[in-house]
Amino acid sequence: MVPRTFFSISMPTENVGFWDVVLSFYGMVPYLVPIAIALELIFHRRSWTRIFALLFIPIVAIINAVILVKGLGDCSECERPCGSCVSSNGMPSGHATNAIGLCLWLLLETLLGVGKSWPLSTKTAACVGFILLFVPVPYSRMYLGDHTALQVEIGSANGVVLGLLYFFLLRYVIAKRLPRATERLKQGRFHFLKLTNDFYREKEAPPTMLAPLVNRDTTESVRHRDDESP
Repeated sequence: MVPRTFFSISMPTENVGFWDVVLSFYGMVPYLVPIAIALELIFHRRSWTRIFALLFIPIVAIINAVILVKGLGDCSECERPCGSCVSSNGMPSGHATNAIGLCLWLLLETLLGVGKSWPLSTKTAACVGFILLFVPVPYSRMYLGDHTALQVEIGSANGVVLGLLYFFLLRYVIAKRLPRATERLKQGRFHFLKLTNDFYREKEAPPTMLAPLVNRDTTESVRHRDDESP
């Protein structure tokens, strides 16, 4: 086990088998994915989608620490399985929350958001890849002896809720402000970032059944401006 202030990595050191290696890798996925996204953001392409993907895990970690753990009260003191080398409390599983939440958000964006117009084969490949990468993470925590089934289940449920909230918040609140924010960045002191808006287009319709509710405010605002114009 490699402990740090904000994370820990568990891996067997004796009689290591194939699944020990595989599931140890899955235990590191919540750390490796943000690193990969950050490197791509720096060296390949700077876009809002990558920024939002990079911010998901830090935001969720803060919510867990500030809101959820305190809300659980004495339940948050639930100990890890006997023999675990991790000294911190195990309720809920942060690995499960991060992995399931990020996976759900990426799936929703692939099907209903950024990837809405992608070919079916591309959507299918992306969804299968996300599922294979993230879904085994919660089980890996039980396999490695760092979480109980209950801790993983609550962490996964927490991830589902936060993933849904993240999707709807970005799609229906933040996204509409991105075109203007992108233009300001291009014209301001941060123009060297060359940030592209691949997340939302002003003319694109919101992608779910909530679209009429979202478009209604926009339409009324446009009509109001037209009525006031000379």
